[in-house]
Amino acid sequence: MVEEVSPVLDKWLMSHLPAAAQLIADDRVNDIKESLGIECPTTYSTGEGVRHSPEGGPPYRESGRLQEGIKGRVENHLPEEIDIIITSTRTPRSMVPSVLEFGLAPMHGPRPYMGPGRNRALLRVPEILQHVCGGGV
Repeated sequence: MVEEVSPVLDKWLMSHLPAAAQLIADDRVNDIKESLGIECPTTYSTGEGVRHSPEGGPPYRESGRLQEGIKGRVENHLPEEIDIIITSTRTPRSMVPSVLEFGLAPMHGPRPYMGPGRNRALLRVPEILQHVCGGGV
């Protein structure tokens, strides 16, 4: 077994992680909000009711409260870990975010927006780390 300890590299990397985590959190929030930007084709005011977005896609934007409720924060527990927490809160005690994400009758299927946002963000992590770290020590 070969083991190498590089305190200089570890210190350098740890000094960049909080900034990278904040950029990742901001990127995820912006991505999710953007995915919720498709306007609902009908509104309650027309008397037609609201049509649901297609199953498996993000919900339509009706009032904008769901979009406004997407928040991100970083909890720094270095040297062990950094948590990136993204929440979706429409109004206090509202079940709408969960119902949309996971589905519930009579709507039938889910209209996920948080999970797909996480998956898209994972693809951009290397680019964000490259930006924050500037390409090397």
